[in-house]
Amino acid sequence: MTLFKYLKDLYRPILFFFLMILIMDLILISSTDINKSLLDIIYLNLLFFSISIVFLTIGYVKWRNTYKELKRAMELGENTDSFAPEGNKMEQKLIRDIIDIKNKEKQKETEELRKNLEEINDYKEI
Repeated sequence: MTLFKYLKDLYRPILFFFLMILIMDLILISSTDINKSLLDIIYLNLLFFSISIVFLTIGYVKWRNTYKELKRAMELGENTDSFAPEGNKMEQKLIRDIIDIKNKEKQKETEELRKNLEEINDYKEI
């Protein structure tokens, strides 16, 4: 749930962004006189970087809030069913599906144990 983990998960889009900035800068540098366009290039880079930082910050806050309760429930050993993240993103659906599968497995295991307990009780009564 740290910013470093979030940035590590997004390293490909961030790398793509830096490559696009580099290509754009190279095109601007090669197409006009560097003395005339240097301030424009710096201005555009600052503008793009500030906009990207705003989007990264908003994305991080949403990401952290989405999984904060689930992580807290796991750390405290609470039931995670009610804290499954809502949403339509693939990882959110996968988490809900995994929780459902685990619940079905535990329910099946509980039923088997009940049957075994009933058999033991029947055996004790005989």
